[in-house]
Amino acid sequence: MGTWDTGPFDNDAARAFAAELDEVDQAFQPEVVRSVLLDAADSTGRLDAGIGERAVAAAALVAAGQPGGAAADLRGGPENPVPSWDEQYRELAVRALARAGGPESELAELWEAGGAAGMWRRELALLRDLLHPEPEVRIEPWTAEDLWLIRRANTPEMTAHTGGPETEEKLLDRQRRYLDTARPDSVDRMFRIRFGDELAGSVGYWKRTWLGKEVYESGWGVFPEFRGQGVAARAVRLALASAQEEARFAEVRAYPSVHNAPSNALCRKAGFTFVGPCEFEHSSGHFMRCNDWRYELL
Repeated sequence: MGTWDTGPFDNDAARAFAAELDEVDQAFQPEVVRSVLLDAADSTGRLDAGIGERAVAAAALVAAGQPGGAAADLRGGPENPVPSWDEQYRELAVRALARAGGPESELAELWEAGGAAGMWRRELALLRDLLHPEPEVRIEPWTAEDLWLIRRANTPEMTAHTGGPETEEKLLDRQRRYLDTARPDSVDRMFRIRFGDELAGSVGYWKRTWLGKEVYESGWGVFPEFRGQGVAARAVRLALASAQEEARFAEVRAYPSVHNAPSNALCRKAGFTFVGPCEFEHSSGHFMRCNDWRYELL
């Protein structure tokens, strides 16, 4: 593909789309953008890379018209101003981005093969955030009052992909380790997730050695009643931003079970790059077939 960077208009197909828009009367631009988005959003089967590139560029134009839209990278885009966009365009752009970054996208496959998929997916994540703002989520340092969060997460449902519930002794040990992460000199970090006025789960990262080098491992858990609202995705991104600010290691890894479809989808949405399946020890002596995901910090 004729591509030189990760921005929405950093490829030949997107630049050609921008030139087409500049040649169209402004009154007809929305219909052109809608048509490009529909080509991806309503497609079935394998999505052609060129269609995906044009769809990402069109979604960037819609995102640029939303609150905070100045963050969208329109360098190389149309020279003439584009109109504002209503809700139908936002929803259509979200669907088009999902196809462009999804499992049946030739464009996504090319980025994965090229080694810069993480940066490209972060561009997609930024556009999604502008098009469909995520909920107000905060992450806060772990406290002595948060043992109940550990106990609450110690259910068969929430531990199905990590080895099952733990004993009370192990839960108390986990609480001690989590409290240690609140020290300024700690390499590890564990946070509680706050959604509005409620605590919704936990997210964090900690040092481990993987394939001969030191990295962060990340993990998260959101209580069932808060799922499906974007809470986990936002919390993971906040944790990644914290790890990036500390910059102790070059990358963060995540190891969701190959059977845990929601966590694998979240990794992709948060900007991780899929590395491949692996055998991973989630708890002492408990090995599982997992997927290895990488997020580059440096």
